[in-house]
Amino acid sequence: EPYRRQRQMCIRDRSKIDVELNLQKYTSSTKKWKTVKTWKKTKNASNLLFADSYKLSAKGTYRCKCTAVFTKSGKKETITKTTGKKQYK
Repeated sequence: EPYRRQRQMCIRDRSKIDVELNLQKYTSSTKKWKTVKTWKKTKNASNLLFADSYKLSAKGTYRCKCTAVFTKSGKKETITKTTGKKQYK
C-alpha cells in the first residue's frame, strides 16, 4: 500500500500548463484588436516552450496576447500578457 499512496500523491501534485497565444491586428475603423492567428498548447509539466512563425499578409499594427493557465494540486492561476504594438510595413 505505501507504493500506491505515493503514486496517487505524485499524480495529484502534477503541474499542468494550458497556453493560448493570439496574434492580433489593430482595426482602425472599429478601434479594436482582431485575432488573425491562434496557437494553443497543453503540457503536463512546470514549463512550456512556444516556437512558431506566421507570415503576415497585410500591412498594419500587430501585437501578441498570451493567456496561460497554471494548475498544480488542483489550484488554478491565470495570467494574461500582451506585447507592445509593432508596425508591419
